[in-house]
Order: sequence, then C-alpha cells, then structure tokens
Amino acid sequence: ISIVVPMETSTYAGGYLQSISPAIYDGIVVTALSDNGLYGLNASDGKEVWKIETTDRVYASPEVETSTGKVYAVLGTEIFPYRHLHKIDAKTGAIEWRMPITKGVFGQPLVQDGYVIVPTTGINAGKGTIEVYKTDGTFLWNYWFGGWSLSRPVIVDDCVLAASFFGQIEI
Repeated sequence: ISIVVPMETSTYAGGYLQSISPAIYDGIVVTALSDNGLYGLNASDGKEVWKIETTDRVYASPEVETSTGKVYAVLGTEIFPYRHLHKIDAKTGAIEWRMPITKGVFGQPLVQDGYVIVPTTGINAGKGTIEVYKTDGTFLWNYWFGGWSLSRPVIVDDCVLAASFFGQIEI
C-alpha cells in the first residue's frame, strides 16, 4: 500500500520537534499540524476533510481502532483541566465523547480489546500515570509511577507494560 500526499499539502511544524505519526483509516489521514488542530485529510489529494480546533499543540500521535473507524487522541481544550481524551469518527471528525486528562500526554494511546490506555507525564511532579478507559469513555483506573511515560504502552498476557523516561518498565 502506498499513500502519496502532494507536496503542496506539506506544512511547517512550528519550529519545534513535533513527533506526531499520522493514523490512516479508509482513505483518511488523521494528523496534527502546527496550527493547534487535529485534521482528517484525504489520502489521495491531501485536501482537508475535517478539522478539530485545539487550544494547544497536539503532542501525542492519534490512534485509530481500525475495526470501528474511531480515532482516540488527547487534545487541548478550553474546558478545565484543558486536556481531554477524545473519541472521534475518522470519516467525519465528529467527537463522540471526551474525558479529562489531568497530566501532560506525549505518548500515543493504545486501543486494544475494548480498552484505551493513555501514558502521561508528571509535568512538574515528576510522576506519570497510566490511565485506562473503556472505549465507551468509562474511566477504569490509573497507576502512578516514578517517571514520565512518553511512549505507547503495550499489553502482554493481560499486563500493561509502560516504559518511563527514567529507564523503568512498569508492569
């Protein structure tokens, strides 16, 4: 499979390292650009299909649940605590729900087996969390640990594994 987006659709990332990987579903490329927004772009011509305005840059890659066409992304909002996990329709950009996240998020969420697992940073406190939700938006639990989790967690044998910035693997 190859997807070619014409060069005239490229964008400047705003002068900072933004390590966002696009997510792709059924001809829609879901990605962040430098202007505080999450976009759905047509994979064949790069034209905008939808956009969700955010109040801050998008720091973590979106995740697509390919069996449902739903996108999970942490976006800055105007509603306290200013970061929310969103469930979005990949084809239309319609927001189905959003749940507050009280920490910074730089790692991509994991969507697997009906769960959404979000790695967080500790911002100034130095302790990150793993936050676990059901795909219907129900918050289940979180786990605090000594370090920021900047990467996507994995599930192995019913255990959530997350790497921390300080070299730990949390189970």
